[in-house]
Amino acid sequence: MKTELRPYQQEAVDAVYEHLRTKDTNPCVVLPTGTGKSLVLAKIASDAVTLWGGRVLILAHVKELLEQNADKVRRLCPELKVGVYSAGLNSRDTRESVIVAGIQSVYNKACDLGRFDLVIVDECHLLAPDDEGMYRTFLKDMKVINPDVRLIGLTATPFRLKGGAICKPENLLNEVCYEAGLKEMIAQGYLSPLVSRAGHAEGGRIRPGRTGLRDGRRAAGGRLLLRDRHPDKGEEVRPHLLHLRRTLQTRGRGHHEAQRQGVRRGHWRDIRR
Repeated sequence: MKTELRPYQQEAVDAVYEHLRTKDTNPCVVLPTGTGKSLVLAKIASDAVTLWGGRVLILAHVKELLEQNADKVRRLCPELKVGVYSAGLNSRDTRESVIVAGIQSVYNKACDLGRFDLVIVDECHLLAPDDEGMYRTFLKDMKVINPDVRLIGLTATPFRLKGGAICKPENLLNEVCYEAGLKEMIAQGYLSPLVSRAGHAEGGRIRPGRTGLRDGRRAAGGRLLLRDRHPDKGEEVRPHLLHLRRTLQTRGRGHHEAQRQGVRRGHWRDIRR
């Protein structure tokens, strides 16, 4: 049975092609977790080989992604030979038109793999922001083998805690060519709505819930009211204050410090779901 791309996946593929045709920089595709980045990279890889006679290397950092990506390419284009180079998977293929490789296994073996026209990096937010790292080491060597090699990145998180955006003029990836938002994917039915787990009050402490509304009741607007020691008081406490109180208690600073910070015991707790 032939695998069909979803509309947004095809849009992402088309955006990559448009970028490669019209710009000299390296593009990045941003898709939320669970929306099928593997199919996007599989389509790009299969097109590059079957339509344009190119050779493609798909890089990832864990063997589960290697297996998943290789499987998607094979399903999308069964006649295409796909190789795998990974010590963890006990495979060292080097001659196929599409090779899926673990960066830990190939970062110093660019010459063994030979020339590629496209290098696709899955989970590309792991690319180092400076001149260090296995990806940069490998890509420098690949540029020597083929100065015209193009790099494509896919990720769900286009930002780093350290260094900010992964796409900058001076970085390996330079521009986000396509991005689908989480809310958009949920609204279109491709992802399930986010549902938080209820908490419950126990001995003056707010604890994560395990069985739904065990110690609470619903209020207007979908809020969950959790009863503590004094049901006659209905003061609302914001969720970030509840978190503060739990943090203080965890650190052993106790009830008096929590009071000083404005989080009082014995009230109704109002946690929005």
